[in-house]
Amino acid sequence: MMMHPVSFREFLGATGETQNLELLNADTVPDFLHPHLMRSFKKYLTIGGMPQVVEEYSKNNDLTALHPIYESLLKSYMEDVEKYAPTSAKVQYIRHILSTAFEVAGSRITIENFGGSTY
Repeated sequence: MMMHPVSFREFLGATGETQNLELLNADTVPDFLHPHLMRSFKKYLTIGGMPQVVEEYSKNNDLTALHPIYESLLKSYMEDVEKYAPTSAKVQYIRHILSTAFEVAGSRITIENFGGSTY
């Protein structure tokens, strides 16, 4: 089964933010409510759209409880690289990216020597 990330609207519904969902579905959002809706959007960006992560967050509202799920997902990605990379060299590249990308997130990057590699 193909899984897709949870959309912002789906996130609001899953986390019980039905009032924000109604606001978002309205034609216009009143100016005084815009910051409130933006806080919810920033929370969505922080948590991400992985269904399992959103489900766990909706149960506990605890960001720290999400760390083991992120770790498990990253481990699964690392183990599944061979399914998607056509060559052993590309397997190495993808694994390197997965293991170092979070260290350089938010900074300007170049592909050459990404994450201190010789690639």
